[in-house]
Amino acid sequence: MFRHAESLIESGKFANVVCFDPMVNAPDWQALCDPLSIRLKYIEFDFKTRQPVPSIPFGKPAKRGDIDWRRTLYVLDEIDLLCDPNKIHATLAAIINYSRHWACTILANFRRFARIHKDLEGLATDYYIFQMLAPRDTQAVQAILEGIPDVDGREVTVARVKALPLFRHVHVAL
Repeated sequence: MFRHAESLIESGKFANVVCFDPMVNAPDWQALCDPLSIRLKYIEFDFKTRQPVPSIPFGKPAKRGDIDWRRTLYVLDEIDLLCDPNKIHATLAAIINYSRHWACTILANFRRFARIHKDLEGLATDYYIFQMLAPRDTQAVQAILEGIPDVDGREVTVARVKALPLFRHVHVAL
């Protein structure tokens, strides 16, 4: 994920980068974002309330001098901590549903396929799927992606996802 984020940032397409990491100030995030000459907003996370602190910045400036958060890359590690299949942080929902109007991009990962919010699932353009064995996760893959070809033209099946070797993935571009 970090390599992909770095290539997106270096493309010059983004004016800002917002990073969410549940392990706040993890060295990898600093290594990714610090050397780049872009505005960086770091979101901290309160494990007690399961909410980011402060709220996620989004949208056009409210008043003169405020930062314009259009053209922002949101790099969200373990996004399933901000949402579940039925509940989602309000600002994250706005980013997911309206980011296309603000030229924003979300690059996110999650630990369990069955735990992603329906808005993320429905508006995703790419999936990188690693080995999954849990029944709920493989059922979610089957419901969403089974029968769709990956970028190599091979059909995505539950059996194929279960058989993936460690650190190998299937890339599905919708």
